[in-house]
Amino acid sequence: MSSSPPQRVLSNSSVKSILKHMNVGTRLRMSHYIPPLRGIEAASNLAVIDHLTLERDQLIIDKTIFKIDYYDAEFSEDDENGEESSYLQVTMKSGRFCNVERLLNDNRYIPEAMQYLTKKLFGGRAPIRVRYLAIDKRGPDFFLPDDVKIVVRDIKVSHYAATDLEAFRPNMHSASFPLETVTIKGARELREDTEYYHPFIQTAKLIQILDKAGAFPWDRVILELTNSQIHLECSKFQETIIMALIEKWENRGGENGACFSMGVGCKTALAACLDKVARREDAELSKNQIFGCADIPNMIMIPMKTQKSKIGIYVSKNLWKHARGKFFSQYDVNMAIFDFSE
Repeated sequence: MSSSPPQRVLSNSSVKSILKHMNVGTRLRMSHYIPPLRGIEAASNLAVIDHLTLERDQLIIDKTIFKIDYYDAEFSEDDENGEESSYLQVTMKSGRFCNVERLLNDNRYIPEAMQYLTKKLFGGRAPIRVRYLAIDKRGPDFFLPDDVKIVVRDIKVSHYAATDLEAFRPNMHSASFPLETVTIKGARELREDTEYYHPFIQTAKLIQILDKAGAFPWDRVILELTNSQIHLECSKFQETIIMALIEKWENRGGENGACFSMGVGCKTALAACLDKVARREDAELSKNQIFGCADIPNMIMIPMKTQKSKIGIYVSKNLWKHARGKFFSQYDVNMAIFDFSE
């Protein structure tokens, strides 16, 4: 007569050791469907989230999507009030897995439903580590619980950058600063420049600005920013930025190693701009094997008046497989301050 082997229950410490190495999306699904696991799961630090996206009506954690939307049922004769039945629901998708859950009646509006969802997922946890965070809220009301703190070094926001970042400020852990990269992406809709002067932007090491519209000039924003690395990708090439930045660095100085780059799609317009710079009396032309590209090999050097440094201007070419079908120009015009003090 055979007997079944004795069953052994994992200790809480063993469960926590397993959970901390588990994919975050998988953990959250397990916690949702296994209520006895929720306490232990919430007390164990989450693994690093590669990509976290916060939008008005959805939350994306790596490859797991949580989306809030309205369900509008058709008129039912069985409805005692003779009214249409509508409610909010949350859909969770991850690969082939999909689950739809009706939310309680007290979550009648999407912001309230998002607060309920994020509190259920993140409330009461230790600081959450995120490699790359994308925010697209466009409003002052944020839905993360006050006790949720996120450690992140790279952030992507819309052109309502200051609005989104300020709304997110209470949830930023101090270990996040200074930020490595702030990427501002989408179509600029406002002429005012105030959305680009938030402290999180001004203290970041690298600023990337992607403007699909190109309806407004970027001169003033670029000249006001003091970040050591700035890249501008705009659907319309703005030559005046190059000229204005040369004048600023030449007369007012700048940090050695500072770099500005701008995407340019039209080779003809780019060549005309560089030819104008090269005609300056103080311009020095050279062919550099390290900088530049075969299409436009010359590097232009302009001495600075306030320090023993020079402004180097050259063109680099992006790989066509990266530029084709995406919002990246084929060429970048680059400006950098080179130290010649020794």
